[in-house]
Amino acid sequence: MKRSLIGIILLFAIVLIYAQEKDSLENLINTASGDQKIGLLIQLAEKISTDNSVRAIELLEEAQGLAVEYGKIDMKAKIHYEKGNLLFDQSKYVESVDEYRSSLKIYEELLDKPMIITLTKEIGQSYYQLSDYNNALIFFYKSLKYADNISDNFSRAEALNDIGLVFDEMKDYDKALENLNEALDIYRSLLNIMDVAKVLNNISVVYSHQGKLDEALNNLKKVLKIYENEKLEHYQAIIMNNMSDIYIELGKFNEAVKNLRSASAIFKKVNDNYGLGLTDHNYGKAYFITKKFVTAKKYLNKSKKAFEEMGVKVMVRNNLQFIIKADSASNNFKNAFSNLQEYNRVNSEILDSEKEHKIAELEKKYNLEQKEKQLYSQIRDNQYALSNLEKQKSINNFFLIIFLLSVLVLYFVYRSYKLKSTRQELLNKYSLEIEALNKKLNEEIKITTDKLNESNEKLLHSEKDASRLDKMVSLGTLLAGITHEIRNPSQVIKLSLDNIRLSLNDLTLFIYDLIKVKTTDKKVALEIKKLVKKHEISRVFNDLKSLVNSNKKSIGIIEQIVNSTSKMSYFSREYTPNSVNEIIKDVLILVKNNIKYNATVDLDLHPRLPLLRCNYQEIAQILFNLLSNAKDAISQKGLHSDQGVIRISTKFENKNIILEIEDNGYGINESDIGRIFDSFYTTKEMGKGLGLGLSIVKSIVEDYKGAIDVRSKMNEGTIFRISFPTVEDVVIERDSNTFNNEEFLTEDSSNTDEDDHEGQNEESEYGFNKGAKKFEIEREDYPDENFFDDDDIYK
Repeated sequence: MKRSLIGIILLFAIVLIYAQEKDSLENLINTASGDQKIGLLIQLAEKISTDNSVRAIELLEEAQGLAVEYGKIDMKAKIHYEKGNLLFDQSKYVESVDEYRSSLKIYEELLDKPMIITLTKEIGQSYYQLSDYNNALIFFYKSLKYADNISDNFSRAEALNDIGLVFDEMKDYDKALENLNEALDIYRSLLNIMDVAKVLNNISVVYSHQGKLDEALNNLKKVLKIYENEKLEHYQAIIMNNMSDIYIELGKFNEAVKNLRSASAIFKKVNDNYGLGLTDHNYGKAYFITKKFVTAKKYLNKSKKAFEEMGVKVMVRNNLQFIIKADSASNNFKNAFSNLQEYNRVNSEILDSEKEHKIAELEKKYNLEQKEKQLYSQIRDNQYALSNLEKQKSINNFFLIIFLLSVLVLYFVYRSYKLKSTRQELLNKYSLEIEALNKKLNEEIKITTDKLNESNEKLLHSEKDASRLDKMVSLGTLLAGITHEIRNPSQVIKLSLDNIRLSLNDLTLFIYDLIKVKTTDKKVALEIKKLVKKHEISRVFNDLKSLVNSNKKSIGIIEQIVNSTSKMSYFSREYTPNSVNEIIKDVLILVKNNIKYNATVDLDLHPRLPLLRCNYQEIAQILFNLLSNAKDAISQKGLHSDQGVIRISTKFENKNIILEIEDNGYGINESDIGRIFDSFYTTKEMGKGLGLGLSIVKSIVEDYKGAIDVRSKMNEGTIFRISFPTVEDVVIERDSNTFNNEEFLTEDSSNTDEDDHEGQNEESEYGFNKGAKKFEIEREDYPDENFFDDDDIYK
């Protein structure tokens, strides 16, 4: 308790110091001027770039205005470079190219060659992301040229590697290999072992694309040897899996299986589900080619299921392709046709996604080209206007000279004064007109830029919302079908167990009445007693009772899960009043098996929490993502279920519903906290996450005009705090803390025997008698273990 309190105090102190540092910078900016203010603005923008990229860009633009005002060319170049980095991190590659090019132009004038190398490489990377390989090559070659000028071998090797990758995408494999081999020689001379492995792997990819499988395999063996020497097991598994793919193509199935076994063992060790899916796929391919279709289908279906869970549609399609072939080869045409339909559906989704991606890339390229054309057109028009202005000025000067000469004799003194004043007026007039035109042009450019940025942000937000809603609709449809199929048989099983229990009770009473029958023959009574003891009748009936009750408890658990799943599966875009406490309980029912082996769950729920007008599935998705992250953090720390703790609490403060989820897991590094809400940013191992969970959580919270805050300390834990503003103070009275850890692990089945006597003497549709006559002994009062051993009942 003391340690956790100290940890919270330290975390609060760190946050306070960070806030004070930012506040001190802002105070300094307010009092500074000139070069100092520009430097402080850039420093503050760099500090908050991960937390608030929009504010960072605003600070850089303010610094840029000051740099222009004070004529600080080097500062202006640095500001353009920092803006380009921010835009590149946000995947705004077209805008990043503009900023990088503006910075490059200035550094070329300043002859700063190291920065020229860096900027040409960044511009090449931006064009590579836009699939504009021609422009990418231009800037990578420019980076190579400047690296040669200053004899920077490392930068030269990087440029050659990038050029090789571009030629590979352009299918010019000879040039790709030429540049990659040259980069390999440089890295070897510099003794950069990991970069050598990187380039060897790229060379093997090019050979594989050429169909030269033996050469590709030899290079992969070299890469594997490097990773073995460096003791990088995960990288070894990836290379062995790639080698197995080539062995399959070469028909060397024993070697392929050997590598797959080693790779699979390592992927299991590091919990890389994606790697396991790839190894299972290659297993399936190997067994398919050797015509072991049953075994092939086993591995292919396993791989397909794994990639379906990860949402990797391309690999799902590849697995289905081989499954269809295996079904056809084994004459199972019904399954082949069913799988073919699924293949066509998945393939159609992939093609649609690829089309959208290509269209988006073409639009970006077109916008970039149009922007460049407009820029060149403006430069040309300005040059033309300047030329005309110079010509007009020359003409005016010529006529002025003629005029002066013509009136020099008569009005020399008078005309001299008049000419001077006239020239000054003209100069002022032209200066004012030019200044007004420039100001108007700058205003129009700024308005147009702001509108484009606003439209792009709205489009990205809409696409993100649409993607999330479509996924939730698909998941809801699937869950609704599953819960419907489970609920019907579970009701039949429950009804059957009730009738079995009643029938066992009837049989017990029959034996009891049989023993109680009066007889004068003591031998018969003794024989009955011996038979009862021999067959352990009391124990048998008690065992049957326990089995029936255990099965009824299991059915109760199934019904509880089905009811919670039904709520999750019914997806609606409407917003209705919901109890956040009830949503928490429903989610815990569904995730308990995933959590209970790692942690216990403590609840501290506000008993009179107002209802929140929300979409039920969106709040559930927030809880799913945060609980999953908490479980992973506890697992990463190596805690067991009796050590790991996840605490969920709700409060109502200042007309805001507060939701807090706290764990005592591994924690988040201070350097990563500012980026955890960025899309595709993750601190988990490869294959364990895509980095979208917290991004989706933040997006949902912001849709409700709420706020999310995170506090974390390494090896002590993390607290996520979410606040939702309420519009209506609707209160629901419930005992919100009845869901304790014991219920979470075992389920309360106290209502298992309810309504056992309802519907007496009714006949079910399955032919069971739901009731029977009443007895002197109650039907629920089973005899204990010693009931039939009592000598008095035999007298």
